[in-house]
Amino acid sequence: MGCSAFFPAVADLLVPLLMTLTCATVMSGTDVFSAFTEGAERGLRTVFGMVKALIPLLALVGMARAAGVFTLLASLFAPLTDGIGLSGDVLTVFFLRPFSGSAALAAAEDVVAHHGADSLAGRVAVTALAAGETTLYVTGLYLGGKKNPYAGRVLFASLAGDAAVALAAIAWNLIFFSEYVRLSMM
Repeated sequence: MGCSAFFPAVADLLVPLLMTLTCATVMSGTDVFSAFTEGAERGLRTVFGMVKALIPLLALVGMARAAGVFTLLASLFAPLTDGIGLSGDVLTVFFLRPFSGSAALAAAEDVVAHHGADSLAGRVAVTALAAGETTLYVTGLYLGGKKNPYAGRVLFASLAGDAAVALAAIAWNLIFFSEYVRLSMM
């Protein structure tokens, strides 16, 4: 049985299975409504804990982007990227990706529109966008609702992973696509 045939078969059985489980729960004497409302209350507490961490993070990203912080960081590191033939615009994608996926997507779109999809800058931006993670967003989401003694270590490891993604995206594209880029410029 292929994957495409398996999922519709499971979907057809899902509603009868849920109805059977609900009936069995009611027959066992469990108050289904109070269990449901208790679960909903716990879920809302979790959402509130996450929102407390996300609102300041999103506001901070918006202010930093509007103030040009990420562009300033990219211009500071531009001499390093110019040495390997890579546009400094790509660094904006690297700096935005840990904070916001949509902001990094917009920055990568700008890089591709300005330099082209087959350019080294376009390939590196798209590779970093696909391989990276919104680590500060996810870390804030998971650790924002509770105190965690290892939050600093988690944050350091996450940002080290982001740096590894940036370096790997550059290295991958320089190794595997540099000949293609040189040939297309001729």
